[in-house]
Amino acid sequence: MEALTTEIEQVREGRAAAPRKARSWRRRGLLASAVLAGVVALGWLGLRMPPGSPAAPAAGSADRGTVAVPQDLPAPVLRFVAAVSAGSTPPDAPAPQTTPLYETAIQQGHGTMKLGPLSLPFRVTIASRLGEERHSDMELTWFGLGVVSGVDDYIGKRGRTQMAGRDLAEAGDYLNQGAYLAMKAEQIGFPSSWILDPKVRWEPGADDHHARLVLTRERLDGTTAEEYFDAGFDPANGFLMTLDTMRHRSEDSGKRPWHVDLGDWRNLAGPGERPLYGAGTIEVTWMDQGEPWLEQTAERIVTNVPVDEQLVW
Repeated sequence: MEALTTEIEQVREGRAAAPRKARSWRRRGLLASAVLAGVVALGWLGLRMPPGSPAAPAAGSADRGTVAVPQDLPAPVLRFVAAVSAGSTPPDAPAPQTTPLYETAIQQGHGTMKLGPLSLPFRVTIASRLGEERHSDMELTWFGLGVVSGVDDYIGKRGRTQMAGRDLAEAGDYLNQGAYLAMKAEQIGFPSSWILDPKVRWEPGADDHHARLVLTRERLDGTTAEEYFDAGFDPANGFLMTLDTMRHRSEDSGKRPWHVDLGDWRNLAGPGERPLYGAGTIEVTWMDQGEPWLEQTAERIVTNVPVDEQLVW
């Protein structure tokens, strides 16, 4: 009888302990959910913080004189050349006779880039030998602190895209083509870079506010390929508004429509330097995706400064 009583008490205790265990597991689950929600919120908040500015270049811009402006350029292109140096230019302004000679440049800014559903903040410094090569040094940030570094290059007719020291794309002509077009889009605001390039020409567009930039790209195997940008200019001030072309997105994607919006043109030169108007905002869109994957704000430009150390493979 005593043994039966003991067994009954053990069963009762087990039944009483079961709800306590269930409540304990529920508390643990709620705590884990709260911690996870906190981590997600902290991560999201860190990505919402402004990335801050890149360190300013040590050297200021140097003056290399001017080059003659060909007078047979399409009318909107001539007006754009004037606007780059003088700001907003009326349609009836005289065609510019000369434009500053820019051989190298460092462009700096910050922005966001899409990676799936995330918008990742970054700051960037781009060093260029205008018309030939460029090196983009990008830093992804979290709470304004650099956490991952990446590079995007077009050097020696080859493209390269890396993040945290790892290649994000296989080498090939598709990558070279994309990097070449990115470089040319960045450098179009330095007119001397294409005026002096025999592999570049402008053709009239569909109306007085459009023109086509035709480019001859040299491949690594010695052959060439013709590329282009269809350029749209702002009727109100003469500045460049849009660029459209066909660009490879990946090795097997084929060429896809690639669109660039440029706005908020303003003087990005340093105090006391020759004015140089550049696009203050840039948005880049793969048109089959329907929305910008990169949005960038320009901060400063310095020209005719040493860039040899950056332009190495």
